[in-house]
Amino acid sequence: MSNRQLPEALIRAAQAPAEPPDGDLLERFVRERDSSAFEELVQRHGPMVMGVCRRSLGDTPDAEDAFQAVWLVLIRKARTISPQSMVGNWLYGVASRTALHARTKRAAQRAKHQELPDVTDFRSPDVEANETAAVIDAELAKLPDKYRAAVVLCELEGRSLKEVAEELDVPVGTVASRLARGRATLARRLLSRGFAPSLLGCWLTTAIAPVSAQLRGEVLAMAGAGFAASRSVSELAKAVLSALLAHKLKTAGRMLVRLA
Repeated sequence: MSNRQLPEALIRAAQAPAEPPDGDLLERFVRERDSSAFEELVQRHGPMVMGVCRRSLGDTPDAEDAFQAVWLVLIRKARTISPQSMVGNWLYGVASRTALHARTKRAAQRAKHQELPDVTDFRSPDVEANETAAVIDAELAKLPDKYRAAVVLCELEGRSLKEVAEELDVPVGTVASRLARGRATLARRLLSRGFAPSLLGCWLTTAIAPVSAQLRGEVLAMAGAGFAASRSVSELAKAVLSALLAHKLKTAGRMLVRLA
């Protein structure tokens, strides 16, 4: 069949340049501080990050602070992410940790002021669903990177097996195997905690959340030289960076013990 017989839209799609993989975007940001590369990363992974924050914190200013803090951590730790192709997986882990810090801080503030939570915090079906989703997020964060990456990219971000295989530079069959293993492990862990494995399907309905243009703009501005994050965002990012360093030192200590 000649090109003339093909629909014009298909011809344009075939001729369109392939989107750069995450690893290339991260490398451009690290080496050149390329704002367009950073913006593309926010565009691709922002809804997933916001989904994690909102499941833990609700549709609140706390969730927006956590969202911004995740990207501030990326700005400061971009050079340390390895392999760079796993930036989506890395962002998920940081988002889970950041949301947990924000949630803990909010609970401490309530206790300090002896404020009773709203009744809806415990009785609203939406809140109960978010609580369950937060449990799944916590278990997903504990998965080995290779399984978590497959679940995050395929299930949470809706990418095809082929796209993820190209992103991670592994065969399609490997991605499919890791995805199946990751889902099975999550289901088993949910069952051990008293939750029905079928809740995974409900969790996926909240996998992503919209990011407002204003919030996205504030995040992009943080990557430039003329914008400082708010105090609450900076403090939250600092706490997460400290936790990441502590985890790294702890992991290194375990490796030394094993070698000894």
